[in-house]
Amino acid sequence: MSNVVQVDWNRRVRDELKKLQGDEPAEKLEKIEIYESITDLSILTPYKGLKELTIHQSGVVTRLHSIAALPPLPDLECLVLADHLLADLPDDFAARYPKLSTLLLTNNKYYDVAALAPLHKCTALVALELDDNPLVSATPEYRAALFDAIPSLVWVDCKNREGDAMSEGINGEEDEEMEEDEEGEESEEEEQKGTAKTKRAGDEGGEQEAKRKK
Repeated sequence: MSNVVQVDWNRRVRDELKKLQGDEPAEKLEKIEIYESITDLSILTPYKGLKELTIHQSGVVTRLHSIAALPPLPDLECLVLADHLLADLPDDFAARYPKLSTLLLTNNKYYDVAALAPLHKCTALVALELDDNPLVSATPEYRAALFDAIPSLVWVDCKNREGDAMSEGINGEEDEEMEEDEEGEESEEEEQKGTAKTKRAGDEGGEQEAKRKK
């Protein structure tokens, strides 16, 4: 009798996908965010209509080392693969995801721009995020090299070719928080101004009353 225990790392993610899908056909689902461990990317094969896919890092053991098994997704526009151990891309990456416009590869293991060569054929790619990869510090001119190699690129690490920062973040969350903070500060300033005006009016009224009594 064998004492080997088979661990199904993908059971929870399959359950997560079934719950997300509900009664809809798999090909109708347009957005998936995976929080559970996933080691078999072919699980995503039925979801051919996906436009947005995020695979979160759920633990050291199950961080992705490769996306070679990620199936072709002809309508995919946004792919988020931050905080994994990726160091290369499939040679046919552009053919697999012809409509991809946003790619986030933050905090992976890309050591040089050459590892991103498959992106050169991504004619729809507009925004690329590479912060916290080794190539960022090892290759100071990496942004210029990518702009030259990928004509469609407008933003690399939230900056354009001239180095100007985008007014809205790639995923929008940070900017929404900033806008909320700014609105809160403006409201606080207006409240303080209103309080000051009220106090000043009260002081002036008190002075006028004192003069009348004299």
